[in-house]
Amino acid sequence: IELNYGNEAALNILLLNENGFAEIIDFSERGATCMIYTSHAVEEFEKKGVDLFNCMAGQYLRDVPCRLAYSLRHKTQTGKGGKRIYQLEFPGLSEEKSKELQQFIEDGYHYFTQHENETH
Repeated sequence: IELNYGNEAALNILLLNENGFAEIIDFSERGATCMIYTSHAVEEFEKKGVDLFNCMAGQYLRDVPCRLAYSLRHKTQTGKGGKRIYQLEFPGLSEEKSKELQQFIEDGYHYFTQHENETH
């Protein structure tokens, strides 16, 4: 399952630990594409792992290992500035954590599809 709710819409899913947080744009069991709003967050995510929080569905998944795959600067429509987009991978998940992550994605997807019409 891969979640892409279209044109980098906010999924209302946060990736966080005590030292940083990011907003997820796109998401699968392999990893997440996100915008990070706190400095040094990537290093903290790689060191300590991350928790996933789905703000809309109220789901929480703890202690997911994480590593940076790549980052790029996303240009704004005017071509000025832009945000940095990060692609994070979830390497070496245990079988149990992999199942929990898959359930998190499936539940979030079902919640999103049920409530999609209410938010647009």
